[in-house]
Amino acid sequence: MPLSGQPRPSDHEDSLYVSRFQRSVKMSTYLVCFIVCDFNFTETVSNSGINIRVYSTPDKVDQTLYALDMAKHTLDIYEEMFNMSYPLPKQDLIAIPDFVSGAMEHWGLMTFRESRLLYNPNSSSIPDQINVALVVAHEMAHQWFGNIVTMDWWNDLWLNEGFASFMEYLGVDGKETDWDILNKFLDFDLFPVMTEDSQISSHPIIVDVHSPNEVNSVFDAISYSKGASVIRMLEAMIGKKTFFDGVSKYLKDFQWGNARTDDLWQALSDVSEDYNVKHVMDTWTIQDGFPYINLSLNQDSSGQTIISATQKRFLISSSSEVDVSKSPFKYKWYVSLDYLTSENVTGKEIMDMKNINVTKDFDLSSPNSWIKCNHGQMGFYIVLYPNEMWLKFSNYLQQTPSSRWLLSNADRAGLINDVFLLAESGKLSYDTALEMLSYLSQENDYLPWTTANRRAFSYISTMLSHDSSYILWKKFLAASIKPIIERLGFEDTGPNNDRQLRALLLDKGCSVEINSIVRNVTQLFRHWLDQNIKPSANIKRVVYNYGMKYGGTDSDWQLVWDKYLTESSPQEKEALAVSLSRVQKPYLISKLLDNMKTQNGIKTQDFFTLVTQVSANQAANHIVWDWARQNYQFFTERFTINNRNFGRMVFYIVRNYATEVKLQEVKDLFSRFPDAGAGERFRRMAIETIETNMSWMKVYKPVIANWLQTHVANFLERSPEPASGYRVKNL
Repeated sequence: MPLSGQPRPSDHEDSLYVSRFQRSVKMSTYLVCFIVCDFNFTETVSNSGINIRVYSTPDKVDQTLYALDMAKHTLDIYEEMFNMSYPLPKQDLIAIPDFVSGAMEHWGLMTFRESRLLYNPNSSSIPDQINVALVVAHEMAHQWFGNIVTMDWWNDLWLNEGFASFMEYLGVDGKETDWDILNKFLDFDLFPVMTEDSQISSHPIIVDVHSPNEVNSVFDAISYSKGASVIRMLEAMIGKKTFFDGVSKYLKDFQWGNARTDDLWQALSDVSEDYNVKHVMDTWTIQDGFPYINLSLNQDSSGQTIISATQKRFLISSSSEVDVSKSPFKYKWYVSLDYLTSENVTGKEIMDMKNINVTKDFDLSSPNSWIKCNHGQMGFYIVLYPNEMWLKFSNYLQQTPSSRWLLSNADRAGLINDVFLLAESGKLSYDTALEMLSYLSQENDYLPWTTANRRAFSYISTMLSHDSSYILWKKFLAASIKPIIERLGFEDTGPNNDRQLRALLLDKGCSVEINSIVRNVTQLFRHWLDQNIKPSANIKRVVYNYGMKYGGTDSDWQLVWDKYLTESSPQEKEALAVSLSRVQKPYLISKLLDNMKTQNGIKTQDFFTLVTQVSANQAANHIVWDWARQNYQFFTERFTINNRNFGRMVFYIVRNYATEVKLQEVKDLFSRFPDAGAGERFRRMAIETIETNMSWMKVYKPVIANWLQTHVANFLERSPEPASGYRVKNL
């Protein structure tokens, strides 16, 4: 079966040697695709008459139906939002069994890794379904942003990737209304990219590109996630209708051609009466980094509040210095400082590349009054409040029933994100940051919990894992987790929020060794392997991973390996692979690494994912690091230095190192292989991250240890062990 971006003429019959297709539209050459396969397909028709098909290997065609439904929905909704018809007569999507990229927007024939397109409702989890939905929506958005209008050169790659990364959430939100998908943007994009953009090794969204290696390197989180974040911020600033009027004008003005960032800004300015969009957005796209807003609050004699707000580039390393000469704007930004007060008053102030002093007629002097800036977390910045304001937030969340909280889940997650970034950089005490976590035993929303996990739990757990204070740290986390698990129970039921929160907290409960949770999870692992009783889809990764970690025998590992080799569901196959990487026995880790190197059962597309997963296993990290160094020349020849995934491999192995010895080992490897290719920036990130970790261990580990000694006993009294116990049969 031959496929291309255009359909075959209705009167054409393929021969063994020749297949003819209708003439293609004008397009960039990287969008051309031809495929010859023996796949099957499902099909539907869009509201405007476009034929849509999803192809897969014949044994998986029943897993294409969800992607087909999402493809139709997003094509229909994008035609409406962009006020521009899809220009081709058909749109195909195809699941490739071994595909290194997640997906590719080939015009009329979009290609996907199987796990990004196929969905089995009987075995796939909610995160699996979300992933398929977002990737399909992302690639469909490219049919306009990237295909109908293509960036003029690779320095404007973000016009393609940032916009598609923004649109994917809007595309899915119109269909999956109970997912709170718009706020998942914070979890998947905005908060994670802040870590990368807070380093000296970051780069502007618009970056000079002169070589193929540089082209490969800019396919990164800055182009995708930061690009999407600043577009999201702009839409919130100028309003959705104005924004999409401008987007439609841009697409129509430059259809079938190339455009630059300034062309988008001009189209948006043409329809906006209140904003010079280029003036606003240049500050976010042609300088790297983002600001932290330092807020000072004072009261005048009449009881009004004087707000002083200053802005400065945020750097995660306390030893790094901001060199303003490297920015055309001296590291100042156009900031819309939106706010919400404890009296439910909202407003905004504009910081146009400067600091501001404003007087407001609300009183913030009382113990229960507060002001939350970056209301709704639409801005790409963080806020440093006075210490007493952080305490007010903490007290408010602990003392006010959750049903009466004025702070949304996005605002609560934003406070957690900001306070730990600021503490890690030395701009705020960890005492203050840790106190902000004290309310979590009352937090029932997934977003603040997963933000706390990323910003606090995971990093601090890794840094403290070999320190005596780790025991107290685990007790602190356990006391926060247990009340929520008691309320949720173990049965995989309820709304999406509860099901995802339950899985997250069971995972975290296992990682801090809550005995009752570990015991039940390992029993479910035995039920799965011994009796073929599969755990529920949304907790199966917890069971697979921690069952292998805490109880996996040699025969268990082999049995999971055999399941991995024969599994047909792509998401299940990925889950089994991660489970294999969690084993604690060195010789089994070595066996897995050997299979990866020799491609014995491990596809090329899964190689780098497995390297990252093995690296996350503390018992295995030193093994994979030695293996990577010993085989570095082999991998250079296999993947080439132009491969951006290979260029990032070392970073993902070493990013948690925090000693001089490990830092020197990394430098020695880079000295032995000086040509970094597409991995040049990730080499700088690796060095910078290790140095930051070393500084953190020296400066902040004692602070956290002291806080734990002082506060944990009291905190445990406020968060008693649940009395109901945990029962396997409810899982």
